[in-house]
Amino acid sequence: MPFGDIDRDEPTLAERVQRAKVDILKGHTVETDWKCLVDSHVMLKDVARDAKMRGELFANVLCALELIADVLRTSEKTEDEAPNQETALVGLASDLFSSLYTVSPIPSRKQWKEALLRLSPEEQMLVVREPTPAWAKAAADTVREGDLDADEDDDGSFVEEELKALVKRCIVLGRRCKRSVPNDSSKSQPLSEAINILTSYVNDGALEW
Repeated sequence: MPFGDIDRDEPTLAERVQRAKVDILKGHTVETDWKCLVDSHVMLKDVARDAKMRGELFANVLCALELIADVLRTSEKTEDEAPNQETALVGLASDLFSSLYTVSPIPSRKQWKEALLRLSPEEQMLVVREPTPAWAKAAADTVREGDLDADEDDDGSFVEEELKALVKRCIVLGRRCKRSVPNDSSKSQPLSEAINILTSYVNDGALEW
């Protein structure tokens, strides 16, 4: 290739690096860079839109779970009973949902196991249903040895399905609450909306916007 054909107006690598340093020193932020990329690439616009919708979906699910838990707590106080397993289950579903997706937008199997191992034996019983001592030992071993940490092959579907299984149980509790609440109660309509949100999440993982 003749050297005369090279466009001498193009910046060299060293010049590009220097410009990047200057931009950093000027205080350009990651957020600014991300917005520039999103504006420049259609694919990233789709990613940003989907991420926003997913975030709104999770926020709606958490609000729905909290509303059902609140109704359960209120009924317990009315009946002068200690908090029962139903309220604890909904609270655990909310806590696991929040903690796992706070750590990563695509939680791995290992992170799921770690989250369960942080629970008390009683809480594990609620989530796993039959977590024997052998189960707890096997879970601890797999987390320690890293057998479940094949992140490159983990698309987050395992954790999502586990959470959906929990949410299904919360829907059952929500419907039971709905039947016990008078139709003219201020909680009747919010409960119906909460159940619809959770049902939409479980069925297809998406909501109508």
